[in-house]
Amino acid sequence: MAAPGLASQAFYSSAAFSSQGSPLYPSDRGGRMTLEEIKREFAKYKLECPDTMWREPQTEQVQGLYSFAIECIFGLTVNEVRIEEVTGDVRSCLPSIDSLQFLSQDGRHHAKAIGNLRFFRLCQRLNKVLGLPDFSREMFAAPSAAAVLRFASSVCSFLRLRENLLKQFEVQLQQREALQQNLEKISEDAQRVEQELLRFRAERQTQLPVSQQQKQRREELEAELRKRHGELGALMEEFAERQAVRGRLELELGDLVLELTNLKQEREELHDQVVHAPEKLMERRDELRMQQKLLDQQLQQLERAAASQQKLLLAFGKALKKAKKALEILSEHRDKVLAPHLAFRSDMRTREKFFREISEQKKKLTQTVHELQTERARLNRELETLEKKTEEEEAELRQRLLRTKQETEERKKMMINQQEMTAALLREAEDLEDRLAQQKAGHRALLHAIEEEIQRVHAAFLTYVSQLHFLRNQMPLSLDLSQSASFLADHHAKRFSGFSPSVDGGREDLCARDADYLSASLLESSAPFADDASEAGDGKENRPLGGTHADAHTRGVGGEAEGADSFAEAKELRGGPGAHSAASPAKAKRISSLDELEEAELRMEDLREGGGEDEG
Repeated sequence: MAAPGLASQAFYSSAAFSSQGSPLYPSDRGGRMTLEEIKREFAKYKLECPDTMWREPQTEQVQGLYSFAIECIFGLTVNEVRIEEVTGDVRSCLPSIDSLQFLSQDGRHHAKAIGNLRFFRLCQRLNKVLGLPDFSREMFAAPSAAAVLRFASSVCSFLRLRENLLKQFEVQLQQREALQQNLEKISEDAQRVEQELLRFRAERQTQLPVSQQQKQRREELEAELRKRHGELGALMEEFAERQAVRGRLELELGDLVLELTNLKQEREELHDQVVHAPEKLMERRDELRMQQKLLDQQLQQLERAAASQQKLLLAFGKALKKAKKALEILSEHRDKVLAPHLAFRSDMRTREKFFREISEQKKKLTQTVHELQTERARLNRELETLEKKTEEEEAELRQRLLRTKQETEERKKMMINQQEMTAALLREAEDLEDRLAQQKAGHRALLHAIEEEIQRVHAAFLTYVSQLHFLRNQMPLSLDLSQSASFLADHHAKRFSGFSPSVDGGREDLCARDADYLSASLLESSAPFADDASEAGDGKENRPLGGTHADAHTRGVGGEAEGADSFAEAKELRGGPGAHSAASPAKAKRISSLDELEEAELRMEDLREGGGEDEG
């Protein structure tokens, strides 16, 4: 049974689950996974276990199951556990007695023993992690189905718990990975900056003597340049003075030339004026000669001044050439010597500034790392708090589950009782329906009898009205009373001309009210005649032949009373005003039977609604 490679999914180290009796696994909680759940969980990892392993496990199968658990939980494959057997490199010396090795086959048994020892230690750690009893070699030598099932249940529960925790803290893990990557990048940047800083410092140490020599050379050149600038300033001042003297001499020379021109003109004029006196001429010639000498002396002085000016100009030109040469030397020194030094100086300043920025960034990154560590500690504390809360919630859920199971059992018992009660109520409802059908049949018969009674009362009333009309025609009545009685009779005949027993309840009530009103009005109008009829009844023995009209009148009054009783009975049956107060016991029994029918119908509707709710 080969274990699949799941080293990439191993997340928790063994130190995190090294305490036995952990409340996170079903081996400690008492609840274990079923065999079908274990098979489904192993199928997720593409691990196929034969059915014989769960009944009669073999040593190789149990070892393969432990190898799979070690690979999934610790992330160590079989080759990594038995690295000496794979590579053939044993770093420990072979056991020997007096330098005589007692293991053959070139130490292969020794390498296998090292792998077995490492495998056993990993199995011990695995049992501690899963909260199982201490591992012993009997697990491999004589495995039992219950122990294998318990171990597989613990492994599946651990893997399921790890998947749930990974899903629950997926966002935090992604943030942690991103922060670790940022931290690695920042550390690499800091190392690279430190290396560049060391290189810059080494370059600075090597370039420091050269920069000092260049600095001394620069100071010497600056001193020489200041000296040459001083000489150039003195020469410029002297040149300015000589220029001023030259300008002044040129002005004087111009004045002398102008004066010479004037003298020549004057000489010509004087030459034109010939003086015949030789003495005066000689005097004039001597004066002119003296003036000529003075002019020659002045001309010689001007020539000497011009020669000195020429020498000054030559010296000034030489000084200008020297100054130009000094400027060229200084420019060349600035371009070739000072410029690299200044560039190096600015580069060093830039690097120092960059180093300060990097130092500040390093401080910030250190602070960020400290904050991340604090956040990590806080997340660990929150994780512990969540684990505690999860344990408490799990215990509470188990208690709720027990209470729910108890309530479910109680509700099942109540449902059984309710079903029995519902069956009894349904049987009672069927009985009530039968009784209701019987009562409805009696009600229809009663209504038919009431309609026949109404027809009989109506016929009696018409007979009574016709007799009353006949009697009133025979009796001496006033015009108004006969007219009113005939009007009432005609009006009543018109009102009841279309009467039928099958009319609706509203029309029957209207006819009953009209009949009551008509009978009351007729009784009031015929009250004095009834008194006369009673007096006539007292003298009936003396007048046997004249008692025909009195007897008829008496029969009319009796018919009227009988009609009134019939209408009162009809009104009682129909629920008219004063029906219950004047009803007979038989009528009260009929009304109570109608009320019982209505109550039975309402009860049947309630039972049907209650039965529908129970079924829902």
